Amino acid sequence: MPDHAFRTFEAMPGLGCRRTERSLCALLSALLKNGCVDRLQDVFDRAADEFGIAPGIASYNVLLRALCSSNKVEKARALLDEMPDVGVEPDIICYNTVLDGYLKKGDYSGFDEFLEEFSRKKFSPNVGTFNCRIAALCAQGKSLQAEELLDVMKSNRIQPNRISFNTLIGGFRKEGNMDSAMKVFERMKGFKRPDDIGVSPDFKTYTTLLQGLVEKEEFEKGVEICKECLEKKWAPPFETVKGLIDGLVKSSCVNEAKDVITRMGKGIKGDAGDAWKKIEEAFSL
Repeated sequence: MPDHAFRTFEAMPGLGCRRTERSLCALLSALLKNGCVDRLQDVFDRAADEFGIAPGIASYNVLLRALCSSNKVEKARALLDEMPDVGVEPDIICYNTVLDGYLKKGDYSGFDEFLEEFSRKKFSPNVGTFNCRIAALCAQGKSLQAEELLDVMKSNRIQPNRISFNTLIGGFRKEGNMDSAMKVFERMKGFKRPDDIGVSPDFKTYTTLLQGLVEKEEFEKGVEICKECLEKKWAPPFETVKGLIDGLVKSSCVNEAKDVITRMGKGIKGDAGDAWKKIEEAFSL
C-alpha cells in the first residue's frame, strides 16, 4: 500500500514524530518494493526542500537499486559521480549495486568497464563484488574461470557465501558440466569459515543439482541427491523427481525407482501429498 505509506510519512510531524532519513528510507524502500520507481525518484528529489531531509548514503543506495531495477544503469552510474558534489561519498554497496545492474542487464562489456573503474577506487572488493563477478562469468559460459575466483577470494581473506557456491553450481549445470557442479557441491559442504561457521547447501542447491543430473541422465547420482534433499525435509519439484523415476525405470533400476517413490510419499503432507499420489499411481510399479 504505497499510498498509505506516503500519507503516513506526510502525517508524521502532526503526530509528534520527527521525520528522519531512516523514515525516508523506509518510504523509498516501500515504493521500490511496489515498483514505483518514478514516484520514488520524485520523493527523493523533493526530500531536502519539502521534507527537510537531506538524503544520505542509505537513501542513495535505495535510489541506485531503483534505477538499476528499471534498467537505467547508466543513470545510476552517473549518479555515483554526482554524489560527492552534494557531500555524500559512494560506498562499496553503491558500487556493487551498479555492478549488479550491469549484470542483470546482460551488458558484460559495461560490466567489465565498470569493474576496471571500481578497481581504481579506494574500495576493496567484498563478497558481494566477487559474487557479481562469479555470476557474470557463469552467465557467459565461463564457470571454470568463475570457480578460480574462490581461490582469489581466499587469498584476499574474503569468505565465499552460499550465493557464491550456488551461482557456480548453477553455471556448471547450465553448461552441462555436472562433474564440476558436484565437485563444487562437495567443496561447499566441506567449507569452513574462520569463525567455524560452514556454508551449508540449501533447497536451491539440491534442486539445481537434481535437475542437472536428470537432464544429463546421471540417475545414480540423482538418487543420492534426491535422498539427501528429502532427509533434510525438502521435497524436490515433482516434475524433476518424475523425470528421475522415469530415467531409473528405463535404466532397469526399478527398485531404486520404488525407493524414491516411497521416500517422496513419506516426506510430503497435505495437498502436496495428494498431488504426489496421483503421480505415484501413474507409475504402477
